[in-house]
Parts: sequence; C-alpha cells; structure tokens
Amino acid sequence: MGPSLAYSLEYAFICVAASYVLGLFLAVLLNQKIKGRALFRGLILIPWAIPTVVATANWLWILNDQSGIVNVILQRLHLTDGPILFFADQRMARITCIVVGTWKSYPFMCMSLLAGLQGVPEDVYESARMDGATGIKTFFYITLPMIRNVSMVVVTLMFIWGFNNFDIIYLLTQGGPLEATFTLPIYTYNTAFYRGQMGYASAISMMTLVILLFFCAVYMKMQKGKDDV
Repeated sequence: MGPSLAYSLEYAFICVAASYVLGLFLAVLLNQKIKGRALFRGLILIPWAIPTVVATANWLWILNDQSGIVNVILQRLHLTDGPILFFADQRMARITCIVVGTWKSYPFMCMSLLAGLQGVPEDVYESARMDGATGIKTFFYITLPMIRNVSMVVVTLMFIWGFNNFDIIYLLTQGGPLEATFTLPIYTYNTAFYRGQMGYASAISMMTLVILLFFCAVYMKMQKGKDDV
C-alpha cells in the first residue's frame, strides 16, 4: 500500500502544480485584449470537454511504442535510437500518466483563474503603473494576491480530484506495469474485486478518506487564518 500512497500523492501534487502554472500562464494571456480571444478560450476547453475514455484511447494510440505518432516522429528525426516505452517502462508510465492527467485538468484551472483575474479592478493596475510598478512586480504583488481565494479553492479541488483519480490512470495502464502506477483508488479496486479482500479494501478506503479530510482541514485552517488577518 505504501507505493500506492506515494504515487497518489506524487500524481496529485505534480498534476496540481503543473496545471496551476500552465493554467495561470494561459489565463493571464487570455485576459489580455487580443484578437480572437473568445475562440482561444473555447479551444482551451477541448481537453476538459473530451470524454475521458476517448481522450485516453487517443493517447494510447499517440504514444504506442510501435506505431504511435510520437515514436515515429522521434525515430525518423533520429532523436531516439529506439521506441520509447511510454507504458511498458515503470518510471515512464508514471510520468506519462501525470502528463495526461495535467493535460486533462489544466483547462478547469485556466478558466477558474481567468474568472478570478477578470474580477480584479482595472484601476488597481492603473494606480500601480502610475507609481512606476513593472509588469513583474504587478503580477507578484497585485495579481497573485488578488486571486488568492480562487487559487486556494481550485488547488484544493484539483488535489482532491487528482488524489482520487481512477479513470485516467486505469484506462491508460490499469495500474501497471508491475503495479508501478497503482494509486490508492486503483489499489482499493484491485484488492476488493481481484483479490477478494473486501475488509482490507474498506480499510484502505477509510484511510483515503482520513487523508483527504486532513488536507481539507489544512485548507480550512489556512483560509481561517487569512480571514482573521
């Protein structure tokens, strides 16, 4: 169970961090007055809108070690000596699941942060520019603090969803190779329905609930501390 818990935390933390950085970057760009902004906002939502089964099936084809377009291009450009085993190598399988999970989840982060950015008053930025603040200082001292509440909510939600993720990883690897991509939900499923250890699976589920409640308590504590300031 230890490796499954470790990968659950690794998957959740990295997916949340990568989704936040990518989502915030795109949200800042889409918050600017650029031509075709509405079209770009719609395109951003495509990974989120595609059903998980369809998305994972396409990723399985794209990253196939024999006929996948990624391996074909890399070998034709002589960037690799042989096919990359995205799903057969243990470490590569873990990384692949994280990449696909980030790709599937960053649109939600982007749209949520974009909504937060649109709630920042424009006169705040105008005052900062009149005081000589640069773009970087404006971003770190005005933008990020002003969207802190939105950031905390979406990061908490994304972590819970990532920690509980079952469908993306299971459809990509079914927990393999050699249980390398077992998360707690997949480990619980395997223990209950393949090994028939329902009691042990129930205990794992309760431990998962306790872990999530702990992170929720930390979030509520941070939120309460901010409100008291």
